[in-house]
Amino acid sequence: MEHISPLGAVHLRRVRQLTRSLVVLSMLTSGCTLGSTLAGGSGATATQAVESEPTTTAPAPQPGTLTPGGTGLETVSLGALDFCFSYPKGYTLLPYGESVEVVGPQSGTVPEPGMMWIDVSNAQGRTAEGAADEELSYIAGLNPSRYTVMLDGEEALVLDGMPGQNLVRRVYIVHAGRLIIPTFSPYGSDNAFANDQMEALYAAVTSSWGWISSGATCPPGS
Repeated sequence: MEHISPLGAVHLRRVRQLTRSLVVLSMLTSGCTLGSTLAGGSGATATQAVESEPTTTAPAPQPGTLTPGGTGLETVSLGALDFCFSYPKGYTLLPYGESVEVVGPQSGTVPEPGMMWIDVSNAQGRTAEGAADEELSYIAGLNPSRYTVMLDGEEALVLDGMPGQNLVRRVYIVHAGRLIIPTFSPYGSDNAFANDQMEALYAAVTSSWGWISSGATCPPGS
């Protein structure tokens, strides 16, 4: 597996933190009251009504074309977080705490690679759709496309074009009282190489996802 330097890891984490900050900034500048946001707080009061597009079902991802980054897969099993998934070989895993990141191979001509990070928090009684709509209620005028994808037999909601340093794809699912949000970046960028990395990562992760407590075999399919 390729590794990035400690400095590179710190930089990529700062990119992720900046993406979160920009989401929050969008919420604040829309004139809304900020309460429960990405971290899963409580007591939010939304003053913006959001008209959401109808939810559709995404076509099944095709993990057979995992380019760039190779056609093989690596698997990570996170027992403490109760899930496992596979990702393309050549990508770098950066697990820490209640989160995990997977980053595509660096390229000298691409400032940021395709990447994914997963945040886990207490769902506080919300559904996946409720958590997604709560985020949207803070961002005036945003109406991203939405569809569903199955993660090991459970339905997750996907929103394309959520704000950040780059636009991102966010996947929302609630399992055993936890809100789990994998975020894939970039979405719809002019950076075609990073876009391809993100789509390959999304296909690999969503098609291989397994719940450990439900008896999933890790690596999936083995």
